[in-house]
Amino acid sequence: MKIIDLFSGDGWRSQGFEWNGFEPVVAIDCWDDAIKTYNHNRKDKVGISIDVTQFNDELLPNMLKEHKVDVIIGGPPCQGFSIAGKRDKNDPRNSLFIEYIKYLNYFKPKLFMIENVIGILSMKTETNEKVIDIIMSELTPNYDCITYKLYASDFGVPQNRRRVIIMGTRKDLNIKLSE
Repeated sequence: MKIIDLFSGDGWRSQGFEWNGFEPVVAIDCWDDAIKTYNHNRKDKVGISIDVTQFNDELLPNMLKEHKVDVIIGGPPCQGFSIAGKRDKNDPRNSLFIEYIKYLNYFKPKLFMIENVIGILSMKTETNEKVIDIIMSELTPNYDCITYKLYASDFGVPQNRRRVIIMGTRKDLNIKLSE
């Protein structure tokens, strides 16, 4: 199955999917050093250093050639949501999840996975709306979604970080994820 990794960083999310037989066809992040690391660690150099907001309906198909995208994974920037941070409602990174949703709407993959900090569940916008409610209202028309809360240390990560995973399957596939 072919995947796009948005906000890929150095590719740690892609790595887990690759270990399970998935093939990244594009990995996108605006941090040059992270993309250099991504590409250094893979024979297929699919990492691209560009701002996700710069893609359009013409550029993406050209980059993907004949690949049909089955899965989109990614972790929109979490700094603005983090309980350890300022939680500034005006942080422009807080709205980048909308770019992720644009990719979902364009490619209509069978499955998606969003990873973020636990603070995304309680973060509110300037208008006092919960960010997670906005995200879910955008996702649920086309996807059956489930939200998992976990500790990264339970999965071998040497840090005691709480994470949120939002996963979904396209509704027309009639595949329900379990808790």
